[in-house]
Amino acid sequence: DPGEQVVIVAMDESSIHQMGSLPWPRSVHAQLLDKLAEAKVVTFDLIFNTPTDPDQDEALAQAIDKHGRVVLASQFYFEQDDAGETMQVFQPPLAGMMSVAAGLGFVNMPTDPDKVVRRSTLVDVNTFEVPFPSLGLASFIAAADLSPLDIELHNDKLVVGERSIPLNDLNQAMPCFWGSQGTFKT
Repeated sequence: DPGEQVVIVAMDESSIHQMGSLPWPRSVHAQLLDKLAEAKVVTFDLIFNTPTDPDQDEALAQAIDKHGRVVLASQFYFEQDDAGETMQVFQPPLAGMMSVAAGLGFVNMPTDPDKVVRRSTLVDVNTFEVPFPSLGLASFIAAADLSPLDIELHNDKLVVGERSIPLNDLNQAMPCFWGSQGTFKT
């Protein structure tokens, strides 16, 4: 039993039937943050990188700021430059939301050749001058009252606060799942 420290608020068939098809207006996410005001940390596994109605975008940015402990998702994508070199490009959330978020983490999860994710990439070291956390790690950092600057990357491990996580040479860790789908209250 993982307890109730982590609760998943899912966008499932039932919620889509009740609320309408995706994407939902950003004011819906802002209202959710109001309802989760007592949550220590709220993490959105959605990338708010495309502008929508300015009032909707502003409502969500204000709700993120008001809550004060919201972690947002970002991602990396790859494109070729004029010389044909592959470049990793960072895709953050909208600036107004990112500037008031408590944390930011990437959601990319590379698969093995058979299309199964067996390892979790915890930090990116290719884009920024400091290790950049995955969304899960960014959520832990916010919940533990740490800073992304507290990430220390060593040859074979990642140290964050008092936690030490073994890594392979690609900065990946074997996930330690609490249980099967449905283990956490949803």
